[in-house]
Amino acid sequence: MQKWTNNIFRIVATVVITSLVVAPISYAAAGKDFRAKNDVIIYDPDAKKCGDGSNTPLTTEQKIGQILNVGFDNSSIDNLKATAEKYQLGGVYLNIQDPSKLPKKDIDEINTSMKSQLIVATDDEGGQIYRMLPKGSEPSAKQLGKMSDSQVLAAGKDTGTRLNQLGVTTVLGPVLDIDTGLQNAISPYDRSFSSDPNTIADKAGAWADGVTSEKVGVTFKHFPGIGSNTGNTDDTYVVMPNSKSNIDQFKQDLIPYTKLGNKNSASVMLANFVLPGWGDDPVSINPKAVTYLRDTIGFKGLVTTDDLAVMGKSGYGSHQLELPQTIVKALEAKVDMPLFAYPGDATMDDIVKAVKDNVDLSLIDTAYANVIAYKTSLGLNTTPPAASTGGTASVVMGGDNRTKIWNFLISNSFKEYGGKPFGPVQAAGAVGNFFQESGWNFADIEVPSGEGHGIAQWSFGRKTTLYSLASSMGKQWSDPEVQFQMMKNELDGSYGKALLDKGYDKLTDPVAASLMFEQVYESAGIPDQSNRDNAAIKALKDLGGIAPGASFAANCTGSTTASGTFNTSKATFAADDGFPVYIQTDPRWADAPYGSTTVGPSGCGPSAMAMIITVLTGQAITPDQTAKVAGDDGMYISGQGSSHQVAPDLAKHYSLKSTKIQSDVTAISNAVKGGSYVIMSGTGSLPFTSSGHYILIRGVTADGKWKIADSAHKDTNNTAFSPSTILSMASEDSMYVISK
Repeated sequence: MQKWTNNIFRIVATVVITSLVVAPISYAAAGKDFRAKNDVIIYDPDAKKCGDGSNTPLTTEQKIGQILNVGFDNSSIDNLKATAEKYQLGGVYLNIQDPSKLPKKDIDEINTSMKSQLIVATDDEGGQIYRMLPKGSEPSAKQLGKMSDSQVLAAGKDTGTRLNQLGVTTVLGPVLDIDTGLQNAISPYDRSFSSDPNTIADKAGAWADGVTSEKVGVTFKHFPGIGSNTGNTDDTYVVMPNSKSNIDQFKQDLIPYTKLGNKNSASVMLANFVLPGWGDDPVSINPKAVTYLRDTIGFKGLVTTDDLAVMGKSGYGSHQLELPQTIVKALEAKVDMPLFAYPGDATMDDIVKAVKDNVDLSLIDTAYANVIAYKTSLGLNTTPPAASTGGTASVVMGGDNRTKIWNFLISNSFKEYGGKPFGPVQAAGAVGNFFQESGWNFADIEVPSGEGHGIAQWSFGRKTTLYSLASSMGKQWSDPEVQFQMMKNELDGSYGKALLDKGYDKLTDPVAASLMFEQVYESAGIPDQSNRDNAAIKALKDLGGIAPGASFAANCTGSTTASGTFNTSKATFAADDGFPVYIQTDPRWADAPYGSTTVGPSGCGPSAMAMIITVLTGQAITPDQTAKVAGDDGMYISGQGSSHQVAPDLAKHYSLKSTKIQSDVTAISNAVKGGSYVIMSGTGSLPFTSSGHYILIRGVTADGKWKIADSAHKDTNNTAFSPSTILSMASEDSMYVISK
């Protein structure tokens, strides 16, 4: 709906919005990892990095920091800023009772140096359990349990509003534990809503809705329920009694989790007690607990823990664990975000090293993706800050609004757009259009006609719809919430369907996305297309961390990316996204020795690793070089081919990390989306051979297929394969994740 003076030529959209029913929307929906949803961006050999330099991808150490939530009390609060910045922490929790010790302006300052905005959590449950809010200023759960649902909702909204104003993004509550009247950590402190689990579900749900309406997340705790526990897990190794020794005996305790599990912006905290039916490990570091929560309860959100530092206390006796070991066990149990009190920088260093050395990268990638999804659900900025590149006043002034629009598009699912959010290329196309329409100004009105209104310059019938929607919401038409709802209604309906039908979700070029969005959604008449295209390219770079032409499949896929670049200087050819492919029969190295044979007939293992090493190191390492190293190390077995140790052997030689991975579609896809590569050998049809052949997984398409690199068959390098087809022929013993 381009601004222009001759309205007679405007193309009037014919789509009629037939319903003004307003469905609640969020600026970001939990469980959405937007970067992992897109295809391969067109490759430009001149593009050297993902973003503009300041927007560089996270290292493995920083990614580990992002999945940790570290607690600070009155004695350690002065260490928070330096620790958060040094380790790029994903979250902090505040065990203080004085907001002046960490005012919001200090939190905002810390966030300017973070790769991703901090989760700031507190235990402000209400009643006797308070941190940043004054004691007694909020009702206890027991008091809330006797109120009406509307009163509880209002109380939650009040808590959320006050915490939001203090810079808190998550409350470690509500408690879902049953009030049993026992002398424990729950009943004497009025922390439970009721002795009836259904009442708990109703009241906790209403309170959570109130809190999250103010962009503050909630934490359901303590899974699977500590109401029947009389021990103190903060100090001692507590084993549940015979009456609660098996998860089947927790049916009543689990009712609230079953009813509330997938509320928006909600996480679940695992308890620290031992459930004998699940073994000797406390629930918080027990893989059976996470499996039950995911598979039986059906919880898809963020999984966190009670304070894991307590397991190092003497009260844990022979079960005492060093904190680095505890964190490793939690992550191996598939916890997303272990929570623990600040142990000092020396131990923090040990934790990061222990995780890097012992936890599969695929688990780190999955946890990181879930943390980012949770942050996105709160509207937190999860994109590393890009350096200022100047620009016109309208670009600078519109910066905040641009980010809000971007976050809205990548975080909300649109019904007729396949029930999914926009990918980064698609969001860039829309953002570029809105710049040309309004300079991202929600209050903009078309001059001189006064017809177009808002960021999209809705006009004629659509302007009328905007006014009616604003009236129904009790807000002004210029309110961002109204315009986001307007956009959601349209993308939930015919506009979303029209974009999907034209293949908007498959586009891999921001310029193409900009053009299609203008044609389908804007219908501008006189589009000034170059302005839209340039703004789309800039948005993709600044907000998506993807430079024009960068590889999205291997180096810019997922919520984090590998930092290697595509060096094609010695490649046999470049794949469709520019990935350097080495064909083992290339005359330059076909006759190079590999053990007792040569690269041409037998060097698929060294050739596959040469491709990975080239991309991850940026150096053109060719198959003859890797074959010599592997051959000298005895990696070629006469009459059989490459040893399954060829990948870790070569990774170690070139200072890369290798990690075993199971034959699991999700794990492998997550590893690749995280910027790593997965190498494997298999026997059978393409892309393998009847005598056995190594390939590598280098990208994941929008529909979940795998892009591969194959040194024996040229055409397969530009083909997307079904993961199940590949895994049906592959040997699990040969599978390794290779990363920096």
